[in-house]
Amino acid sequence: LGADYTAEWLSTSKILITTIDTTGSGPPGIGVTTVAVLPSGLLRNTPPQCAPTSTISPVFSGDWGILYPAVQTLVADDPTNRNSVYSFLDTITVTFTIPTNRAGLNNGDKLSQNGLLNQFYF
Repeated sequence: LGADYTAEWLSTSKILITTIDTTGSGPPGIGVTTVAVLPSGLLRNTPPQCAPTSTISPVFSGDWGILYPAVQTLVADDPTNRNSVYSFLDTITVTFTIPTNRAGLNNGDKLSQNGLLNQFYF
């Protein structure tokens, strides 16, 4: 977990671990890392009616923060409202979860068909 971290019980069934200094540790792998509850920790049900537990968790889920843009919405529109089928002047708006570098382009720069298809697959 690193050089320094804290833990606090939030309820009888939930503990929160907060990293302070991750030096010396790679991040626990999402979808890979598990946690083992050790019998030496004396964790039991409440009121205590069983021996200390020894169990292994499912793998980590969630994320450590978004590091890359992901498509958040994909919206079709007919700005002319002339029909209800994909046709002339219809638009597709792709919105990302975080700002992007626009692949080196500026606002208003036009992409050719090849330029668009180098960035997206429909």
